[in-house]
Amino acid sequence: MENTDNSPPSNKVGSRASSGSAKLDIRSMRAARRLSLSLRKTGGVRLSRAKAPSLDSDPKGASVSSPTPPSGERAAVRGSSGSTIQRFNDSTVQQISRSASVILLTAFLAAATSQAGTITGLVRAQGKEGAEEDVANGKYESRKFKFAERINYAELHDFVVSIDQPPDQKPKPPAQPVQVITTKRVSQKGAMFSPHVLPVVVGTTVEWPNNDEIFHNVFSISDAKQFDLGLYQKPEIKRVVFDKPGRVDVFCSIHTTMNCIVLVLETPHFAATDDKGRYSIANVPPGTYRLKAWHERLPSQMKEVIVPESGDVKVDFTLGITNLPKY
Repeated sequence: MENTDNSPPSNKVGSRASSGSAKLDIRSMRAARRLSLSLRKTGGVRLSRAKAPSLDSDPKGASVSSPTPPSGERAAVRGSSGSTIQRFNDSTVQQISRSASVILLTAFLAAATSQAGTITGLVRAQGKEGAEEDVANGKYESRKFKFAERINYAELHDFVVSIDQPPDQKPKPPAQPVQVITTKRVSQKGAMFSPHVLPVVVGTTVEWPNNDEIFHNVFSISDAKQFDLGLYQKPEIKRVVFDKPGRVDVFCSIHTTMNCIVLVLETPHFAATDDKGRYSIANVPPGTYRLKAWHERLPSQMKEVIVPESGDVKVDFTLGITNLPKY
């Protein structure tokens, strides 16, 4: 029988291949439509750990299976509109999750500080008026008072400025507060504590390293915190958690020159002054507050401050022997 189909054999093969390719395209289009509908419902990019279907074809129309993409790479499905719907493997999903976490954390911190002001200022001290008369009269030149050391109020430092609200205006702590471990350090060097004054928020852990070649015995009998660290030398480091607000006076039982103060505060909004008496308290939420300036030898002073939603507000203090009961 004569062959009534005069088409060359190659056309038949191409026809069959084209038919198979067409079936693959139909399946791909259906899959793309389902993914597209899913994306419209979820409003975002769909992440999947499934392998992408084979979509590549050779130039002659015969279908060729696409190799599985290596780890860390992504596969793609092209829909009927030519748009690309991406599917990701495990490593890519983890990278996207980490990136999303960083973005969310950054956005949260930015939102927390977008409406916050900064309190800045200067703190200084002054002595009693008239106390300089004895110096002018030469009384300190005598052998009896020649070595009596006077306080130089112009050189006083170690001031601490903090927000100090009345008890009824203080925010209530959360039922399940976030546990944040904060560690500070007071060094022992040359038979001295450094720093002399350390302001901390309640719950802070303070380390007490001994950097001398001799023994020290750090202790406190203050109501806010009592402890005895005993005799120890480096490399051992003792630690104390300050869990109650208040002033804690710390001494060494061996050396007369060793004393310091840990000032435990209920607010995270505080600052110690620098050598020139300057301070800065950043990221304070807008509002009206009582601001307290403190020094170990002088009465504290309170001032009201209105913190704006952004920018700085300046509050200066001058501490002295004032506002105390007269006898």
